[in-house]
Amino acid sequence: MFCDLAPRLENGVLDVVDNRLQNIGSIEASGLDAALAYSGPESRLGRFDASLSATFLNSYSERTANVDGTETTTERAGTHTDETFQRAFPRLRWVTTLDWTRDRWAAAFGLRWTDGMTLDGGTQMDSALFSDLRLSYVPPVAGDGWTISLGFNNLFNEDPPVCFPCGVNGMSLVVHDLPGRVGYLRVTYAGASDLR
Repeated sequence: MFCDLAPRLENGVLDVVDNRLQNIGSIEASGLDAALAYSGPESRLGRFDASLSATFLNSYSERTANVDGTETTTERAGTHTDETFQRAFPRLRWVTTLDWTRDRWAAAFGLRWTDGMTLDGGTQMDSALFSDLRLSYVPPVAGDGWTISLGFNNLFNEDPPVCFPCGVNGMSLVVHDLPGRVGYLRVTYAGASDLR
């Protein structure tokens, strides 16, 4: 039946293959998004705030029409696919951040978690936890409009989980950062009109 999609010319040479993308007939998804936030009181040590955002994917069903008129239902929750392009459906993802502020100083420490997933072929990709850190200072110049920040993404230099098949790089580009710790120095200015 699929041979009809790869026609040949009279001399046997392969003609244009009918390899068009197919529309998904429908998607049914269910899950839960949750967010918690805490803002602490001012103290001699400064103020501490905390937040947590989480997404739980219970089900993600795709229905597609087949060539013979039948329909196929595929459950994607908890899987990572690399069919035409990479797509990831982790069951649980969460981000939590602890913030500290005191006078002109501020710091933030964050954790990012992604659940493990089943890959094409049935192998398992491990879960991943990445950490980020940022320290900021507002110098007493220009109406406190300047902010200097020093930060590190993937502070502890965690490698992303191995993902085969996930293209030639062996990692998921849709749910994980590139390998390595990334440091940055950022200087920003908010004019007087932006500070109101």
